[in-house]
Amino acid sequence: MIHRDNVGPVCSLKFVALLVALSPELLFLGAGVQLRDNGYDGLLVAINPQVSEDQNLIANIKEMITEASSYLFNATKRRVFFRNIKILIPATWKANNYSKIKQESYEKVRIQDFIQ
Repeated sequence: MIHRDNVGPVCSLKFVALLVALSPELLFLGAGVQLRDNGYDGLLVAINPQVSEDQNLIANIKEMITEASSYLFNATKRRVFFRNIKILIPATWKANNYSKIKQESYEKVRIQDFIQ
C-alpha cells in the first residue's frame, strides 16, 4: 500500500482554514504573501475591532503562529516556514506599545485576497 503525505500548499491552506474556523475573531490574510528563501513574508493576522483589548490574545496569536510555522516546516520536509507575520491591532485598543499602522485596516481586508 502506498501512503502519500499530505504536505505542501494544500496542507498549508487546510491548516490556515482550520485556524480561521477556530478563531472567528481573527482574520488571516495573505494578499502580499511572498515566498523568499523558503520563508513566507507578508502574512497578516487582523484582530476584529469588536474584540476587547487583551495582551494575552497577542501572546496566544504569536504562540499559535510559531507552532503553525513549525508544523508547516515539518510537513513540507523542512522546506517552508512563516518568516514575517504582522498582527493588525484594532485602533480602539489603548496600549501604547503597538506600532502604528500605515495602510492596513480591518475594514479594507478581504478574505478573497488570501484565496487568490
